[in-house]
Amino acid sequence: QEAAAWRGVPDCPSVAKAALKLVSNAPGGACIVFAPDEELQKLTKYAHHSDNGGMTQRLQGVHVGSTEFAKIFHEFTSHTKTDRWPEDYDDPELRGRPKDGVGALLNTSGFRVKCAVKLE
Repeated sequence: QEAAAWRGVPDCPSVAKAALKLVSNAPGGACIVFAPDEELQKLTKYAHHSDNGGMTQRLQGVHVGSTEFAKIFHEFTSHTKTDRWPEDYDDPELRGRPKDGVGALLNTSGFRVKCAVKLE
């Protein structure tokens, strides 16, 4: 209901449903913060990358409703012995990096602002 009340954002309910589906289907602990850009901008000063920005870079321009976003988010929330991306992962920017924090700060258009962040 909250998402439906955000005015001027016609895709907001479908984006909220896509994010909820990702969290619900995650194999491990998962969190997505979903809010309008102006609210996320207030939060970003308290959100620090746990992976040096690797996942943020990987999901640049990737919509939350896409299979690519779903695949990466699923892998992010999959538990490993080290809670890190595998050393042989296909994206060199993520290899060996921690899989910690909030999965994504997601705007109402369905695109990430930041990923793999710890909030302080």
